[in-house]
Amino acid sequence: MNSKKKILVYLGSFPPYEDAITNVMMPLLKSLQKDYQVDIFTKSTDGRALLDEDIDGFHVFRDKNYTKNEETRKKKFRISYIRDTNPLLLDVNHQGLKKSVISLLNKINDASWDNHMNRKEAEPWRHTLKEILSSDSYTALITVTSLIQTQTAAMKLYKEGYFRSHGIKWIAYFTDPFSTYIRNLKHANSKNFIQFETSIYQCADAVFVPPALYNDNINYPMKKYRDKTTALEQASFKLLADRGTHPDMNPAHYNCVYTGSLFDITVRNPDYFFKLTSKISPDIHFHIICNLTNSRVEELKKQYLDGHSNIHWYGRKSLDECFDYMLQADVLINLGNECTNQTPSKVFDYIGACRPIVNFYSFDQDTSKKYLERYPSKLNIKDKENEDPMDLQSFEQFIHNSKSITVDPKKIMELYADCDSELIGRTFLKKIHEILE
Repeated sequence: MNSKKKILVYLGSFPPYEDAITNVMMPLLKSLQKDYQVDIFTKSTDGRALLDEDIDGFHVFRDKNYTKNEETRKKKFRISYIRDTNPLLLDVNHQGLKKSVISLLNKINDASWDNHMNRKEAEPWRHTLKEILSSDSYTALITVTSLIQTQTAAMKLYKEGYFRSHGIKWIAYFTDPFSTYIRNLKHANSKNFIQFETSIYQCADAVFVPPALYNDNINYPMKKYRDKTTALEQASFKLLADRGTHPDMNPAHYNCVYTGSLFDITVRNPDYFFKLTSKISPDIHFHIICNLTNSRVEELKKQYLDGHSNIHWYGRKSLDECFDYMLQADVLINLGNECTNQTPSKVFDYIGACRPIVNFYSFDQDTSKKYLERYPSKLNIKDKENEDPMDLQSFEQFIHNSKSITVDPKKIMELYADCDSELIGRTFLKKIHEILE
């Protein structure tokens, strides 16, 4: 008989549907399993996975209310899908008309997104969450954002007095900023977002955030709850094991790889990277694995990249496939975020791949640049409005000099000992003990 206390973890994705959040959270969840029975509540991404199953020691509940695939969900709930993918908007040359239509769609999207965040989607999730919590004796609920609906549903249960009456501790984990996400700060309802997030910090028994977000929160009302907030490094850093050759990677070429989304240029702008890439030597090949874009990125892609035989653009690929590409690359490309409170988790994957890295950054406080300063083989290129021939030259030279180079894994582990996923997992487990015991 299992005598371990039980914890339910509520997050947006879980294997076999992996994303950046599962990549960050899995080492922590594995650490929790040492002393607790850990169950998972997550969404049913495409309706094909079992709603109730055991995976790798976790009992997984999938939300029966969430069976639409991702693209259908965007079409139904997000006007931005039309704004960012409609070919008529992408091709229209009349900038005044284009700007007016996109402005109107943005306003509709803001209104629908507010409703979607606060009420429509969180309500059925609250019912399912309550059913699961009531079906067993759980000691704690850990709600993981990026999906804000995880926190919204938990907040509704908190207001009902459910956690107090059932003796359940509520732990909120923010892997990324929400209200202080750079785009949300410009939203018409940004003050409401900050107020809502502050209420989560107030009501939860404990909060976990990455260091960059912890430091940034000193500028916002969330700072009042620093005594219950723990800064924890992202736990995705680990050495990646080599996996042999990849059919898309010709070893005769100089192969560069970028993996990640480009859905919001206010956060991650590929403009300068695209400009330099379009002018680079044809013996250098770029493999760009991009699971999400918007209309502006599509315009930049069409302007700078389309038609180049040495530029290969791929859609969504699994996390394991992305690792395969990284490990066969001569050089990895990172695009820094244009904010101080968020670090792309891929930076830690890149470091673990032990390949030379080129980091494009827009300002000196770039969070990726901070972690890459200690990396032995890197090139930082600062974004500019116009192409700088010296940047192109150093970019080309760095790639040509990096062919088949692997950074010493032992050296990497020494340099990034504070980021080791096992160490962070132990720290997380110790803190959970303090909260629950």
